Amino acid sequence: MKKIEETVTYLQKCILGDRMAFKAIYEFYHPKLYYVISRYIENDWDAEDLLSTAFVKAFQNLHVLENADRFYPWLKKISINLCLDHLRKTKTTHYSWEESLEIQFFELPEVINTIGEQEILELIRKMPEGYRTVFNLSIIEGYTHQEIADMLGCSTSNTKTQLMKSKAWLKAKLEKTYE
Repeated sequence: MKKIEETVTYLQKCILGDRMAFKAIYEFYHPKLYYVISRYIENDWDAEDLLSTAFVKAFQNLHVLENADRFYPWLKKISINLCLDHLRKTKTTHYSWEESLEIQFFELPEVINTIGEQEILELIRKMPEGYRTVFNLSIIEGYTHQEIADMLGCSTSNTKTQLMKSKAWLKAKLEKTYE
């Protein structure tokens, strides 16, 4: 499935109940979507479970998708929302959103360009949950602080704090690993 037109064709077949089309869509988008989910969810079992749930939700609601060539962004948004819901439901540790803004903004060290994508993903997955969530929504997904605050039910100053702390955490890990 290399072209948007192929995806649209498969999605039309999915609406008609074609199981092979479901399988083709699932197999094509599974790796991409797993990568997105695993940035938010540390546990592989939970990530796979959320991945399956995202596909089920998407397939059940294909009839509401107005523009089939926007399927992947739509599927990605469903997945991110499921991740955020999961994080809210399973939160066992409270990360204070009201901590001070003492950490200064910094540029990530040059070493970030020399390590592999998988190593960066593993570092992101090891971040504390609050840091990881805001980092992903801001840096990876490109949401504004206001959008993130609305999603998480907190203030924009809190999202800015979490983002600065996540960058500081990542910088410290990179410096420690690559000294």
